[in-house]
Amino acid sequence: MYDTIIIGGGASGLAAAVSMRRAHPTKRVAVVERLPRVGKKLLATGNGRCNLGNTNALTHPYTNAAFARPALEAFDPKSFFLSIGIAVRSDSEGRLYPLGNQAATVLDALRFSAEREGTKIITDTAIHMAEYSNNRFLLNDSMECETLLLAAGGEAAPQHGTDGGGFSLLRQFGHTITPLKPALVPLTAAGTAPLKGTRIQGNFSLLDSKECLLAESSGEILFTDTGISGIAAMDVSRRAAPGCLFCIDSLPMYSTEESANLLRRFRCDNPTAPWEQLLSGLLPKAYASALCKAAPSAESADFARLCKAFCFSVTGTRGWKDAQVTHGGAHISGWSSHTLRSRLVPNLYAAGEVLDVDGLCGGFNLQWAFASGCLAGQLL
Repeated sequence: MYDTIIIGGGASGLAAAVSMRRAHPTKRVAVVERLPRVGKKLLATGNGRCNLGNTNALTHPYTNAAFARPALEAFDPKSFFLSIGIAVRSDSEGRLYPLGNQAATVLDALRFSAEREGTKIITDTAIHMAEYSNNRFLLNDSMECETLLLAAGGEAAPQHGTDGGGFSLLRQFGHTITPLKPALVPLTAAGTAPLKGTRIQGNFSLLDSKECLLAESSGEILFTDTGISGIAAMDVSRRAAPGCLFCIDSLPMYSTEESANLLRRFRCDNPTAPWEQLLSGLLPKAYASALCKAAPSAESADFARLCKAFCFSVTGTRGWKDAQVTHGGAHISGWSSHTLRSRLVPNLYAAGEVLDVDGLCGGFNLQWAFASGCLAGQLL
Protein backbone atom coordinates (compact mmCIF):
# COMPACT_ATOMS: atom_id res chain seq x y z
CA MET A 1 0.00 0.00 0.00
CA TYR A 2 1.48 3.32 -1.09
CA ASP A 3 0.26 6.85 -1.55
CA THR A 4 2.08 7.04 -4.88
CA ILE A 5 3.78 4.55 -7.16
CA ILE A 6 6.12 5.68 -9.92
CA ILE A 7 6.54 3.12 -12.69
CA GLY A 8 10.02 3.50 -14.16
CA GLY A 9 13.34 4.19 -12.47
CA GLY A 10 14.87 6.31 -15.21
CA ALA A 11 15.59 10.03 -15.34
CA SER A 12 11.96 11.19 -15.14
CA GLY A 13 10.95 8.63 -12.51
CA LEU A 14 13.84 9.40 -10.16
CA ALA A 15 13.42 13.16 -10.60
CA ALA A 16 9.72 12.77 -9.79
CA ALA A 17 10.54 10.79 -6.65
CA VAL A 18 12.93 13.47 -5.39
CA SER A 19 10.49 16.26 -6.25
CA MET A 20 7.48 14.56 -4.70
CA ARG A 21 9.10 13.66 -1.40
CA ARG A 22 10.29 17.25 -1.02
CA ALA A 23 6.80 18.59 -1.70
CA HIS A 24 5.00 15.90 0.35
CA PRO A 25 7.46 14.50 2.91
CA THR A 26 4.91 12.33 4.72
CA LYS A 27 3.64 10.43 1.71
CA ARG A 28 4.61 6.81 1.08
CA VAL A 29 6.30 6.66 -2.34
CA ALA A 30 7.71 3.73 -4.32
CA VAL A 31 9.64 3.62 -7.59
CA VAL A 32 9.13 0.33 -9.45
CA GLU A 33 11.77 -0.65 -12.01
CA ARG A 34 11.73 -3.75 -14.24
CA LEU A 35 15.56 -4.08 -14.37
CA PRO A 36 17.86 -5.18 -11.51
CA ARG A 37 18.89 -1.55 -10.98
CA VAL A 38 17.53 1.90 -11.78
CA GLY A 39 18.90 4.37 -14.32
CA LYS A 40 20.66 2.04 -16.76
CA LYS A 41 19.79 4.17 -19.80
CA LEU A 42 20.99 7.30 -18.02
CA LEU A 43 24.48 5.77 -17.77
CA ALA A 44 24.75 5.67 -21.58
CA THR A 45 23.91 9.31 -22.23
CA GLY A 46 26.50 11.75 -23.55
CA ASN A 47 28.90 8.87 -24.20
CA GLY A 48 28.96 8.21 -20.48
CA ARG A 49 29.39 11.90 -19.58
CA CYS A 50 25.63 12.55 -19.19
CA ASN A 51 24.53 15.46 -21.37
CA LEU A 52 21.77 16.22 -18.88
CA GLY A 53 20.24 19.35 -20.40
CA ASN A 54 20.67 22.42 -22.57
CA THR A 55 20.44 26.13 -21.83
CA ASN A 56 18.47 26.57 -25.07
CA ALA A 57 15.67 24.16 -24.16
CA LEU A 58 12.94 26.81 -24.03
CA THR A 59 13.48 27.76 -27.68
CA HIS A 60 14.11 24.22 -28.92
CA PRO A 61 11.77 22.80 -31.61
CA TYR A 62 10.47 19.85 -29.60
CA THR A 63 7.70 17.73 -30.99
CA ASN A 64 4.64 19.34 -29.31
CA ALA A 65 6.82 22.14 -27.95
CA ALA A 66 3.84 24.16 -26.65
CA PHE A 67 2.74 21.21 -24.52
CA ALA A 68 6.25 20.75 -23.12
CA ARG A 69 6.79 24.43 -22.33
CA PRO A 70 5.13 24.69 -18.87
CA ALA A 71 7.30 21.90 -17.48
CA LEU A 72 10.45 23.31 -19.07
CA GLU A 73 9.71 26.82 -17.78
CA ALA A 74 9.24 25.54 -14.24
CA PHE A 75 12.53 23.61 -14.23
CA ASP A 76 15.95 25.12 -13.45
CA PRO A 77 18.44 22.34 -14.22
CA LYS A 78 21.45 23.91 -12.50
CA SER A 79 19.47 24.59 -9.33
CA PHE A 80 17.91 21.11 -9.28
CA PHE A 81 21.20 19.30 -9.70
CA LEU A 82 22.95 21.48 -7.12
CA SER A 83 20.21 20.47 -4.71
CA ILE A 84 21.21 16.82 -5.07
CA GLY A 85 24.95 17.52 -4.93
CA ILE A 86 25.87 17.83 -8.62
CA ALA A 87 27.52 20.98 -9.99
CA VAL A 88 26.77 21.59 -13.67
CA ARG A 89 28.68 23.35 -16.46
CA SER A 90 27.61 24.38 -19.96
CA ASP A 91 29.63 24.28 -23.18
CA SER A 92 29.64 26.71 -26.11
CA GLU A 93 26.48 25.12 -27.57
CA GLY A 94 24.54 25.25 -24.32
CA ARG A 95 24.89 21.55 -23.50
CA LEU A 96 24.90 20.86 -19.77
CA TYR A 97 27.24 18.33 -18.17
CA PRO A 98 28.13 17.42 -14.60
CA LEU A 99 31.48 18.90 -13.60
CA GLY A 100 32.76 15.39 -12.95
CA ASN A 101 31.86 14.35 -16.53
CA GLN A 102 30.44 11.02 -15.36
CA ALA A 103 26.87 9.84 -15.81
CA ALA A 104 27.36 7.43 -12.89
CA THR A 105 27.69 10.33 -10.44
CA VAL A 106 24.40 11.83 -11.67
CA LEU A 107 22.62 8.50 -11.28
CA ASP A 108 24.05 7.96 -7.80
CA ALA A 109 23.01 11.45 -6.73
CA LEU A 110 19.45 10.92 -7.98
CA ARG A 111 19.14 7.50 -6.39
CA PHE A 112 20.67 8.53 -3.06
CA SER A 113 18.50 11.66 -2.92
CA ALA A 114 15.34 9.68 -3.61
CA GLU A 115 16.19 7.10 -0.96
CA ARG A 116 17.29 9.74 1.54
CA GLU A 117 13.93 11.47 1.13
CA GLY A 118 12.21 8.19 2.00
CA THR A 119 11.36 6.70 -1.40
CA LYS A 120 11.29 2.90 -1.59
CA ILE A 121 12.97 1.58 -4.74
CA ILE A 122 11.70 -1.78 -5.97
CA THR A 123 13.69 -3.45 -8.76
CA ASP A 124 13.31 -6.62 -10.85
CA THR A 125 9.57 -5.93 -11.05
CA ALA A 126 7.76 -5.42 -14.34
CA ILE A 127 4.24 -4.02 -14.21
CA HIS A 128 2.03 -5.77 -16.77
CA MET A 129 -1.43 -4.95 -15.44
CA ALA A 130 -2.86 -1.77 -13.99
CA GLU A 131 -6.48 -0.87 -13.24
CA TYR A 132 -8.29 1.92 -11.44
CA SER A 133 -11.34 1.41 -9.24
CA ASN A 134 -12.68 2.72 -5.93
CA ASN A 135 -10.26 5.65 -6.09
CA ARG A 136 -7.21 3.39 -6.06
CA PHE A 137 -4.86 1.80 -8.56
CA LEU A 138 -4.12 -1.91 -8.48
CA LEU A 139 -0.88 -3.09 -10.11
CA ASN A 140 -0.18 -6.74 -10.92
CA ASP A 141 -2.83 -7.69 -8.35
CA SER A 142 -0.20 -7.05 -5.66
CA MET A 143 0.43 -3.31 -5.19
CA GLU A 144 -2.02 -0.50 -4.49
CA CYS A 145 -1.71 3.28 -4.54
CA GLU A 146 -3.84 6.42 -4.65
CA THR A 147 -1.83 8.17 -7.38
CA LEU A 148 0.17 6.64 -10.20
CA LEU A 149 2.91 8.14 -12.36
CA LEU A 150 3.87 6.46 -15.64
CA ALA A 151 7.55 7.25 -16.29
CA ALA A 152 8.51 4.01 -18.00
CA GLY A 153 10.18 5.56 -21.06
CA GLY A 154 9.55 4.66 -24.69
CA GLU A 155 10.81 1.87 -26.93
CA ALA A 156 14.27 3.22 -27.82
CA ALA A 157 17.29 1.28 -26.57
CA PRO A 158 15.39 -1.72 -25.15
CA GLN A 159 18.71 -3.16 -23.94
CA HIS A 160 18.58 -0.38 -21.32
CA GLY A 161 15.15 -1.36 -20.08
CA THR A 162 12.77 0.74 -22.19
CA ASP A 163 10.66 -1.91 -23.90
CA GLY A 164 7.48 0.08 -24.55
CA GLY A 165 5.65 -1.39 -21.57
CA GLY A 166 4.42 2.04 -20.50
CA PHE A 167 2.47 2.39 -23.74
CA SER A 168 0.66 -0.88 -23.07
CA LEU A 169 -0.36 0.31 -19.61
CA LEU A 170 -1.64 3.63 -20.96
CA ARG A 171 -3.70 1.81 -23.57
CA GLN A 172 -5.28 -0.16 -20.72
CA PHE A 173 -6.41 3.18 -19.27
CA GLY A 174 -7.88 4.28 -22.61
CA HIS A 175 -5.16 6.68 -23.71
CA THR A 176 -4.30 7.00 -27.39
CA ILE A 177 -0.72 6.27 -28.45
CA THR A 178 0.47 8.06 -31.59
CA PRO A 179 2.52 6.08 -34.16
CA LEU A 180 5.90 5.17 -32.69
CA LYS A 181 9.17 5.55 -34.57
CA PRO A 182 12.88 5.27 -33.68
CA ALA A 183 14.43 8.76 -33.47
CA LEU A 184 17.97 10.05 -33.01
CA VAL A 185 18.96 6.93 -34.90
CA PRO A 186 21.38 6.33 -37.82
CA LEU A 187 19.93 6.35 -41.33
CA THR A 188 20.18 3.41 -43.70
CA ALA A 189 21.04 4.41 -47.25
CA ALA A 190 22.23 2.94 -50.52
CA GLY A 191 25.77 3.35 -51.83
CA THR A 192 27.56 4.29 -48.62
CA ALA A 193 29.79 1.22 -48.20
CA PRO A 194 32.77 2.68 -50.20
CA LEU A 195 32.68 5.70 -47.85
CA LYS A 196 32.68 3.69 -44.62
CA GLY A 197 34.55 5.59 -41.92
CA THR A 198 34.53 8.92 -43.79
CA ARG A 199 33.43 11.99 -41.84
CA ILE A 200 32.00 15.12 -43.46
CA GLN A 201 31.29 18.51 -41.93
CA GLY A 202 28.57 20.52 -43.64
CA ASN A 203 24.90 21.34 -43.97
CA PHE A 204 22.40 18.56 -44.60
CA SER A 205 18.88 18.36 -45.99
CA LEU A 206 16.33 15.57 -45.89
CA LEU A 207 13.99 15.64 -48.90
CA ASP A 208 10.89 13.57 -49.57
CA SER A 209 10.26 11.57 -52.74
CA LYS A 210 9.08 14.78 -54.46
CA GLU A 211 12.25 16.58 -53.31
CA CYS A 212 10.37 18.79 -50.86
CA LEU A 213 12.32 19.74 -47.74
CA LEU A 214 11.48 17.68 -44.64
CA ALA A 215 14.29 18.62 -42.25
CA GLU A 216 17.67 20.31 -42.07
CA SER A 217 20.74 19.95 -39.86
CA SER A 218 24.39 20.90 -39.72
CA GLY A 219 27.56 19.57 -38.16
CA GLU A 220 29.24 16.23 -38.80
CA ILE A 221 28.08 12.97 -40.30
CA LEU A 222 29.81 9.61 -40.43
CA PHE A 223 29.38 7.14 -43.27
CA THR A 224 28.93 3.49 -42.34
CA ASP A 225 28.71 0.36 -44.48
CA THR A 226 24.91 0.47 -44.23
CA GLY A 227 24.14 4.19 -44.16
CA ILE A 228 24.85 7.49 -42.44
CA SER A 229 25.37 8.17 -38.74
CA GLY A 230 26.55 11.11 -36.64
CA ILE A 231 24.58 13.76 -34.79
CA ALA A 232 23.60 15.71 -37.92
CA ALA A 233 22.09 12.62 -39.55
CA MET A 234 20.34 11.46 -36.37
CA ASP A 235 18.77 14.88 -35.91
CA VAL A 236 16.73 14.44 -39.12
CA SER A 237 15.97 10.74 -38.57
CA ARG A 238 12.52 11.30 -37.01
CA ARG A 239 11.34 12.49 -40.47
CA ALA A 240 13.18 9.86 -42.51
CA ALA A 241 11.37 7.19 -44.55
CA PRO A 242 12.20 4.93 -47.50
CA GLY A 243 12.46 6.97 -50.68
CA CYS A 244 13.78 10.14 -49.03
CA LEU A 245 17.01 11.81 -50.12
CA PHE A 246 19.76 12.83 -47.72
CA CYS A 247 21.63 15.69 -49.43
CA ILE A 248 25.02 16.98 -48.35
CA ASP A 249 26.35 20.50 -48.78
CA SER A 250 30.04 19.87 -48.12
CA LEU A 251 31.03 23.50 -48.83
CA PRO A 252 28.49 25.54 -46.83
CA MET A 253 30.85 28.48 -46.63
CA TYR A 254 30.64 28.97 -50.42
CA SER A 255 27.75 29.46 -52.84
CA THR A 256 27.49 27.18 -55.87
CA GLU A 257 29.01 29.93 -58.05
CA GLU A 258 31.85 30.55 -55.58
CA SER A 259 32.53 26.81 -55.43
CA ALA A 260 32.72 26.64 -59.23
CA ASN A 261 35.11 29.60 -59.34
CA LEU A 262 37.31 27.99 -56.71
CA LEU A 263 37.44 24.74 -58.66
CA ARG A 264 38.26 26.61 -61.88
CA ARG A 265 41.16 28.25 -60.10
CA PHE A 266 42.38 24.84 -58.91
CA ARG A 267 42.11 23.59 -62.50
CA CYS A 268 43.99 26.58 -63.94
CA ASP A 269 46.78 26.15 -61.41
CA ASN A 270 46.94 22.37 -62.04
CA PRO A 271 45.78 21.79 -65.64
CA THR A 272 46.84 18.12 -65.81
CA ALA A 273 45.86 16.97 -62.30
CA PRO A 274 42.94 14.53 -62.03
CA TRP A 275 39.78 15.91 -60.47
CA GLU A 276 40.06 13.53 -57.53
CA GLN A 277 43.34 15.19 -56.60
CA LEU A 278 41.91 18.69 -56.99
CA LEU A 279 38.84 17.91 -54.88
CA SER A 280 41.02 16.38 -52.16
CA GLY A 281 42.18 19.91 -51.40
CA LEU A 282 38.64 20.59 -50.17
CA LEU A 283 37.21 17.24 -49.12
CA PRO A 284 38.23 13.86 -47.66
CA LYS A 285 39.85 11.68 -50.33
CA ALA A 286 37.18 8.95 -50.32
CA TYR A 287 34.42 11.53 -50.61
CA ALA A 288 36.25 13.29 -53.46
CA SER A 289 36.51 9.94 -55.24
CA ALA A 290 32.76 9.37 -54.83
CA LEU A 291 32.03 12.79 -56.34
CA CYS A 292 34.23 11.99 -59.33
CA LYS A 293 32.30 8.79 -59.99
CA ALA A 294 28.97 10.63 -59.73
CA ALA A 295 29.89 13.68 -61.85
CA PRO A 296 28.06 13.83 -65.21
CA SER A 297 31.03 15.62 -66.83
CA ALA A 298 34.48 16.99 -66.06
CA GLU A 299 33.21 20.57 -65.87
CA SER A 300 33.91 22.69 -62.79
CA ALA A 301 30.24 23.67 -62.58
CA ASP A 302 29.13 20.02 -62.29
CA PHE A 303 31.60 19.31 -59.51
CA ALA A 304 30.50 22.49 -57.73
CA ARG A 305 26.86 21.37 -57.84
CA LEU A 306 27.82 17.99 -56.36
CA CYS A 307 29.84 19.66 -53.61
CA LYS A 308 26.74 21.67 -52.72
CA ALA A 309 24.22 18.83 -53.07
CA PHE A 310 25.46 15.23 -53.13
CA CYS A 311 22.44 13.04 -52.38
CA PHE A 312 21.97 9.50 -51.09
CA SER A 313 18.76 7.49 -51.30
CA VAL A 314 17.47 6.71 -47.81
CA THR A 315 16.09 3.20 -47.31
CA GLY A 316 14.99 3.77 -43.71
CA THR A 317 16.59 3.93 -40.28
CA ARG A 318 18.28 1.52 -37.93
CA GLY A 319 15.94 -0.09 -35.41
CA TRP A 320 15.00 0.51 -31.81
CA LYS A 321 18.25 -0.95 -30.48
CA ASP A 322 20.26 1.87 -32.09
CA ALA A 323 17.79 4.68 -31.32
CA GLN A 324 18.30 7.16 -28.52
CA VAL A 325 14.70 8.28 -28.19
CA THR A 326 11.12 7.45 -29.25
CA HIS A 327 9.25 9.71 -31.64
CA GLY A 328 5.57 9.42 -30.74
CA GLY A 329 3.85 8.40 -27.53
CA ALA A 330 0.79 9.18 -25.44
CA HIS A 331 -1.28 11.73 -27.35
CA ILE A 332 -1.05 15.11 -25.62
CA SER A 333 -4.81 15.72 -25.88
CA GLY A 334 -5.25 13.26 -23.03
CA TRP A 335 -3.06 15.22 -20.60
CA SER A 336 -2.85 18.62 -18.91
CA SER A 337 0.35 20.40 -19.91
CA HIS A 338 0.42 22.31 -16.59
CA THR A 339 0.14 19.25 -14.33
CA LEU A 340 0.82 16.24 -16.63
CA ARG A 341 -2.32 14.72 -15.16
CA SER A 342 -4.56 12.48 -17.24
CA ARG A 343 -7.81 13.92 -18.52
CA LEU A 344 -9.27 10.39 -18.63
CA VAL A 345 -8.30 8.74 -15.34
CA PRO A 346 -8.28 10.51 -11.94
CA ASN A 347 -4.87 10.70 -10.22
CA LEU A 348 -2.98 9.25 -13.19
CA TYR A 349 0.11 11.17 -14.32
CA ALA A 350 2.79 10.66 -16.98
CA ALA A 351 6.27 12.06 -17.55
CA GLY A 352 9.23 11.73 -19.87
CA GLU A 353 9.49 9.74 -23.06
CA VAL A 354 6.15 7.96 -22.65
CA LEU A 355 4.49 11.25 -23.70
CA ASP A 356 4.58 12.44 -27.31
CA VAL A 357 7.45 14.90 -26.81
CA ASP A 358 10.95 14.52 -28.24
CA GLY A 359 13.82 16.76 -29.27
CA LEU A 360 17.11 16.71 -31.13
CA CYS A 361 20.58 15.76 -29.85
CA GLY A 362 22.15 18.00 -27.26
CA GLY A 363 20.57 17.16 -23.90
CA PHE A 364 17.06 18.29 -24.87
CA ASN A 365 15.41 14.92 -24.27
CA LEU A 366 16.98 14.44 -20.85
CA GLN A 367 15.96 17.96 -19.85
CA TRP A 368 12.37 17.13 -20.79
CA ALA A 369 12.61 13.93 -18.74
CA PHE A 370 13.87 15.74 -15.64
CA ALA A 371 11.54 18.73 -16.08
CA SER A 372 8.40 16.66 -16.61
CA GLY A 373 9.30 14.33 -13.74
CA CYS A 374 9.81 17.26 -11.37
CA LEU A 375 6.55 18.94 -12.42
CA ALA A 376 4.49 15.79 -11.99
CA GLY A 377 6.25 14.93 -8.73
CA GLN A 378 5.39 18.28 -7.14
CA LEU A 379 1.70 17.79 -7.92
CA LEU A 380 1.22 14.06 -7.27
